[in-house]
Amino acid sequence: MTAAPQARNCIVVLSKAPQPGRCKTRLARHIGDLRATSVHRQLVLHSLRCATAVSQTQVVLACTPSPAHGFFLRCRRQFPIRLGRQAQGDLGRRLCAALNQALVQGYRRAVVIGTDCADLRCGDLTTAFEALEHTDTVMQPAEDGGYVLLGARRTLPSLHGIAWSSGREGRQTAQRLRQGGLSLVQTRISWDVDTRADWVRARQQALLSGYFG
Repeated sequence: MTAAPQARNCIVVLSKAPQPGRCKTRLARHIGDLRATSVHRQLVLHSLRCATAVSQTQVVLACTPSPAHGFFLRCRRQFPIRLGRQAQGDLGRRLCAALNQALVQGYRRAVVIGTDCADLRCGDLTTAFEALEHTDTVMQPAEDGGYVLLGARRTLPSLHGIAWSSGREGRQTAQRLRQGGLSLVQTRISWDVDTRADWVRARQQALLSGYFG
């Protein structure tokens, strides 16, 4: 029998390894593979800083293609985190697997984030966990119609068939959750660094000052 986790909450950070040509590919078309990879690396570190600042919370960095990548091993040395491997399949399958696995393991509330949001704040994660005291699921929407955070205190229904990167994924996910009988709260709207305009915006706002070159 598996012992219950000491922390009541879990944050899962989904991340690709910082490999040129395999991360931030939309941004790379405008600023080059090497600079885009550097942006990705710093966004991962930003996400981990925010996540590990939330008290009494286990943080898991869910990696692809492998947690054995040198960057992920350095992250584990730098932050109080565990490394894991992402599930196979599309984003919906990976989101569901991350959240449902955390809940099955005994965490009371679980939140999953990606590594694209320069605007992410520690307070966003705290707000999500506070919302999960009163609702089954929580979503932090993004300006492009997606979302930067999804949290749950009950296991999720399948998100198979969601039109990812369509601008409709947030609305479709919310509909799927409600159809599955789950209540949902949405928090403040945020934004990801996906395009050159996003990159310029992050530089102008100095959200990751010194990281963007």
